Amino acid sequence: MNKNKEKALTWATVAMRIKDLGYRYLGAYFNGAGDSGYIEQIRASNSLEKLEENNVWNLDTGIDITELDLSDELQAFVSDEFDKISSSEDDWWNNEGGFGKCIIDLNSNQYNLDIDVRVEKTINYTYDKKLTK
Repeated sequence: MNKNKEKALTWATVAMRIKDLGYRYLGAYFNGAGDSGYIEQIRASNSLEKLEENNVWNLDTGIDITELDLSDELQAFVSDEFDKISSSEDDWWNNEGGFGKCIIDLNSNQYNLDIDVRVEKTINYTYDKKLTK
C-alpha cells in the first residue's frame, strides 16, 4: 500500500486550495455541436460580474486555472467536475449544439448553470392546387 498516495479529491479540498490562492469563484465556458462538446476555458476570479459577462476571451474575467499553482490532478478534477455539471441538465452538445457557462461560488458551494441550446427551425409549406391546361 502506498502511504504517500494523495487522498481522493473533493470539491471541499479543491475549493480550499483555490481560495488559498485568493479566488472566490470558478467559471467554466463550454460549447458544442454535432455530437461533441468541450469546456473552452475555466477561469478563477473574485468578480462574479466579470465571470457572468460570458466573454471567455476577455482577460479581465480572471485567470485561467492552468496559470494557477495547481497540480495536474487538481486541474483535471476541476475540468471533469465542470464536464459532469454542464452535461447534467440539457443536451447542448448534440445536433445544432449549444453553449453556456457554469459559475461556482467556492464560499457557498452553489453553482449557476446557464445553457443556450441552438434549435433548428423547420417550416413546412403544403400546396393542393389544380393543374392548369
